[in-house]
Amino acid sequence: MTRGRVARGFSLVELLIAVMLGSMLMMGLGSIFATTFRAQSGEFRREINQDSVLAGYRSITRDVGNATSMSLPAFGGSGDTLRGCTNYTVFPAASGGLRISNAVAVRHFNYCVNAAGIMFFTFRDFALGTGTCPAAAVACNATYPGGTMIQIGRGLARAERVTGPGTSVPINNECGNQNYFCRSAARPRNVVQIHFQVDRSTAASIVSTDVTMDAAANDQSL
Repeated sequence: MTRGRVARGFSLVELLIAVMLGSMLMMGLGSIFATTFRAQSGEFRREINQDSVLAGYRSITRDVGNATSMSLPAFGGSGDTLRGCTNYTVFPAASGGLRISNAVAVRHFNYCVNAAGIMFFTFRDFALGTGTCPAAAVACNATYPGGTMIQIGRGLARAERVTGPGTSVPINNECGNQNYFCRSAARPRNVVQIHFQVDRSTAASIVSTDVTMDAAANDQSL
């Protein structure tokens, strides 16, 4: 009579080795996943910054490029507000200026950055043959009467003063400061330098995109 063989199971040592190898494999896969996730998150944050920068860039260059008068910043000065009008001239000053053409709409625009680093864009488009360029200041979080206000950048994507990469060392504009808008006396009157960075901060990292650009209006008598 042949006796059947009893199946032998794994020993405790073999089980411990298998568990250890499995743990090492899982740790390796987890590290690869984490690295990939961080890379994708960084790319996503960069895309958010680029979108914010492009939105502000297109809007500012369009309005400044069409401007026929700018009240802020004054020529030779700088500040955190950019204000002007299209199809309206500041001359003659005694009468508050004149509409240039009744066939083109008058447009007010006002860009400003509040204490929290949020950039606001306020504008108003008038009907043909109407409208003047306002002399009164507009609060950074308010609209022109009958106008519209748009926030440029949301959440953690916000405008900030430009600093060196990964540092807090300030980088000045042509006016010698960190203001967002500069009309240097060394440049033509119709040139505005826009100087800011868009930052998106997380607990793990800070991704920023710097913006320094010139926008030229179509009238050098501004």
